[in-house]
Amino acid sequence: MSKEVAIFAIVQAARGKADRFKEATKKAMDWIEENEPDTLQFEMYEEESPEGIKICLFERYASQEAMEQHQSSDSYKKFFETVMAVELVAGPPQITTCKYVSAIRR
Repeated sequence: MSKEVAIFAIVQAARGKADRFKEATKKAMDWIEENEPDTLQFEMYEEESPEGIKICLFERYASQEAMEQHQSSDSYKKFFETVMAVELVAGPPQITTCKYVSAIRR
């Protein structure tokens, strides 16, 4: 069985700041793509709701260690400092971490 782990995160963007949050996340994704080979996948989706725009993130890592390395990186810490400092989110994200079981991948 694979050692992969994944994170599902739902973030409520602060009203009027969804585009800024998406831009900051895309910039972080570019850095991850270049510097974290064990981050296998990082996807961003959005949903419009009565509360505003929700951003859904899916992150897939080769292992628990790869996820921990990602979360302890200076880039990760800087991203969250920036997001919180300019109040791009309306409250803490909802985060679920899961271990791989099976998938269809094409």
